[in-house]
Amino acid sequence: MKRIRVILKDGSVFEGLGMPEPQGIDAIMIKLPNGYNIVIPVEDIARIEEIEEITMKIPKSEYTHKPGLPKVVVIGTGGTISSRVDYQSGSVYPAMSAAELVSFVPEILDIANIESVEIMQKLSEDVEPDDRIRIAEAVKKAFESGAKGVVIAHGTDTMTYSASAVAFMTRTPGPVVFVGAQRSSDRPSTDAYLNLLSGVRFAVDGKACESVIAMHGTSSDDYVLIHRGVRARKNHSTRRDAFMSISTKPIARVHRNGRIEYLRDDLLGPGEEYKIGLEKRVALVRIYPGIPSELIDRLADRMKGIVLAGTGMGHTPGRLLDPIRRAIENGTYVFMTTQCIRGKLGPYVYRRGRELLQAGVVPVDMLPEVAYVKLMRALKRHEEEVIEIMRKNLVGEILEKECYKCYPGTGRRSLFVLYLLYFVFR
Repeated sequence: MKRIRVILKDGSVFEGLGMPEPQGIDAIMIKLPNGYNIVIPVEDIARIEEIEEITMKIPKSEYTHKPGLPKVVVIGTGGTISSRVDYQSGSVYPAMSAAELVSFVPEILDIANIESVEIMQKLSEDVEPDDRIRIAEAVKKAFESGAKGVVIAHGTDTMTYSASAVAFMTRTPGPVVFVGAQRSSDRPSTDAYLNLLSGVRFAVDGKACESVIAMHGTSSDDYVLIHRGVRARKNHSTRRDAFMSISTKPIARVHRNGRIEYLRDDLLGPGEEYKIGLEKRVALVRIYPGIPSELIDRLADRMKGIVLAGTGMGHTPGRLLDPIRRAIENGTYVFMTTQCIRGKLGPYVYRRGRELLQAGVVPVDMLPEVAYVKLMRALKRHEEEVIEIMRKNLVGEILEKECYKCYPGTGRRSLFVLYLLYFVFR
């Protein structure tokens, strides 16, 4: 790889790293010092000068141990956070190793003694149940080796599924922090740096011994929010603050200066229990108008459990009642959640909810993806008491009471406006 200077016919000059030639056009591409790529048509170029040859620096996989610092294991699984550009060579790495990820944030080496472990390199949509079992086993091994906390670099699209799987399969003596990125590391606006740094800081703090998600709290680099893994959801496809705690408060806020501000006090304490395993024959079905009734029959033939993401307070079309009843009579567990982002189930409010209860459907007040993972866990480890386990609040996945102030638009200002409108128009 070479650093070059490109002089255009109009006298403009650009310097940067020579990149692979763009396909389909007669042009060259260079990476500027600010991190952006620029494509220049060959017809506009007067001449190209070579400045120097660049060799790629290989990140170290081992780091100097510093006495007195706690041990944190960083587990690499893939995802956007593991995508970066090596600015010495200009080469793009779509799947960066755990060691390379650590080298991207050298400050964490002053916070903890880091051990990096790479167990796979997958986009999060490709992470299967067996992969989540591998993640849980890696977490177990990390704590058995003396780690105070574990940080898992993971893709954001299905991060809640993996964070929930670890939450239900393990009880750990320290934090398990899932970190991701909405912008890959080759972009100046990347969020990978602050997310990983904050994740390690939270892991070292050690107060919340549970599976959490650490992602930007705003679209700027203000702070990172720590969400309980079983109550978090990705609500935006591209924003850096895509993750939110649903109907509840985040656990903490990690500020840029490293200060950790806890927002709740119901943290899970330390434990040491690993019951790893997931039943794969579980389906998650989102109810929609026109859904084929035969879909339930087909799933019941293959699945041991079905989670329905019902409309509103937990409803389905009436024509699904018979196939749901048949599925339950044939031994398939059927649970109901709501596809609404916020709010609780209300199976007794409308007639349809009561009909579903009579058919044998069991309502569970948790996020659909969390209920799906929990059922996989329950069927694998508690087959004789699946319904009891699904109804039991294990790690904060079931809310006893919804946080009213956590709903957007219900702050003091909104209440003031409502009161003002009432007195003006009464």
